[in-house]
Amino acid sequence: MSLGRFLKDRCVWHLHALSSSAVLLLSLAAISTCSQPRERANPYDPMATNWSANIVFSNFVLTLNPILTNTASQFQVAAYSPKAEALFYDFTLLSGGGALDGPADPSNKTFKAPAIPGVSTVQLLLRSTSGLSAVKTLNVTVTDDPAAVRTNSVTNAPGGSGQAPVISAFTAPTNALPKGTSLPLVVVASDPDGGALTYAFAIVGGGGILGGTDGATGKIYNAPASNAAGGPATLRVTVSKAGGKSASRDLVLNVDKSWITLGSPGISVAGVASVSMALDFAGNPYVAYGDSNAAIQGALTVRAWNGAWNDVGGTGVTPNAVSNTSIAWNPAINGPFVAYADVATTFANARQYNGSWNPVGASFGTGAASSISAAFYGSVPHVFFRDSSSLKGRVFSNAGSWGEIIAGPATPNDVISGSLAIDATGAPYVAFKDTSLLTIGCAKWSAGNWNLLGSTTNISSGTASIPSVAIDPIGNPVVAFQDMVAVAGKASAMAFSGTWNFLAAKGFTALLVNTVSTAINGFGDVYVASDGTSGNLASVMVFKAGSWQAVGSSNISPAQATEITLKLTPSGDPVVCFRDASVGYRPTVMTWR
Repeated sequence: MSLGRFLKDRCVWHLHALSSSAVLLLSLAAISTCSQPRERANPYDPMATNWSANIVFSNFVLTLNPILTNTASQFQVAAYSPKAEALFYDFTLLSGGGALDGPADPSNKTFKAPAIPGVSTVQLLLRSTSGLSAVKTLNVTVTDDPAAVRTNSVTNAPGGSGQAPVISAFTAPTNALPKGTSLPLVVVASDPDGGALTYAFAIVGGGGILGGTDGATGKIYNAPASNAAGGPATLRVTVSKAGGKSASRDLVLNVDKSWITLGSPGISVAGVASVSMALDFAGNPYVAYGDSNAAIQGALTVRAWNGAWNDVGGTGVTPNAVSNTSIAWNPAINGPFVAYADVATTFANARQYNGSWNPVGASFGTGAASSISAAFYGSVPHVFFRDSSSLKGRVFSNAGSWGEIIAGPATPNDVISGSLAIDATGAPYVAFKDTSLLTIGCAKWSAGNWNLLGSTTNISSGTASIPSVAIDPIGNPVVAFQDMVAVAGKASAMAFSGTWNFLAAKGFTALLVNTVSTAINGFGDVYVASDGTSGNLASVMVFKAGSWQAVGSSNISPAQATEITLKLTPSGDPVVCFRDASVGYRPTVMTWR
């Protein structure tokens, strides 16, 4: 497939994902990605990208409402997209008499009242350039009583006489600015009655400080030096006239985001091994690891962030030391689930927290488990691991007890490592490193069997390592890996839509990598986190609009980073966890906001 054809297919991802909220939510509930060090990978928490932000209305009125028969009134709309995009307006007269006149721009759109009194209903559908939408309706009272019009001339500013001011524009030179910089604000407003206007400004969302003088010009927005408040800044201007009539309009400005450490670097008391991370429904990270604290001796500990780091159910919650942890979010209990290898028995085990830590069934598998990767479909956990008894990859699920998905391995050949994801239909996908060829393959469970996608265990066309798989919004897998062929150890990523194709150029990372972890948001943008071999610095890249882009600087960790895991918050922001050399290889968690 050509790159042009592939990019066309990606556009279909976006359109399909945004055409049906039901399909999108189902897809997001099942998406799972994974990446762990030492040839293994963690799942992308399926519930972590339940992306729910949408267009926000703050005002939808007519300048005159009630309106006198056979007259016209102008619409006033205040709305914004949380992504700070352009908005498109679609007015519809749903019921009652009258007509809509003028272009779609609400500053020129009017309602022409009919000759007969009554109530008309107007609907406004707003769409953004990325496909967000919102709908609001307005009931318009048409009257033949002039006194009623004067008394109820506007619905958003009681009191006073005459008509409310009309705001035609509230702008800045750009809708995006770096942290710590300033923008001048400009308001274009008028009074239909020819009176004097006063201006008042406020920040109603996000951070920053307003300076300068209140007026049509002269007001300054100063972006915060740090964006710890998160999200865009929403500014509001209120234009008033004598007598109390007023109108308001909002402006959304995007302040550049940055990587912020949650709490202090090194969230554990002592050094750790086998780190993995999941996010809850609110986007708060949960980090699982084998705790090397002398009193715990490698048993499982989970810490969660909710403004501060705290242990979940105590420390050392397993009877023995653990390895190969993989934590996922269980939607049925709204709590963490951890699959791991028991160091004493070597078998795969699982525990979940619902007020206390409890085993999930008995141990499973027939040999030592490694490269463990867990994911949920609905309330049912699925766990992939390499079983030392067969050397192949196996997938077990638990709908009451642990059992293997069909009586056979998930991989046709012996494997070194693997990664698990589940699509919206509940079909598991396994990306793996083939032992004999040292290449990457990907299999899907369908029609009662495991089937290779692309009919080969060599989709990488040569030696590769550390696969991490995620599912896009329309059910196609994407696999990221360390590519040892053309790029000698940098990360590459491939997408499957009937055939396997590289996402733009091979080896898109600036540095050689040791570990990769991938996740996909609801718009089909592919994120890949990696730790590079040159100093092992962590980085995050995103594939969107046909190219790879760095998320922030190319190196985000303070020092060497290993065992990196990537997740996405419900708003689509990446969160990474890694063992941090600057604090004795304890876990550090950073978020982009």
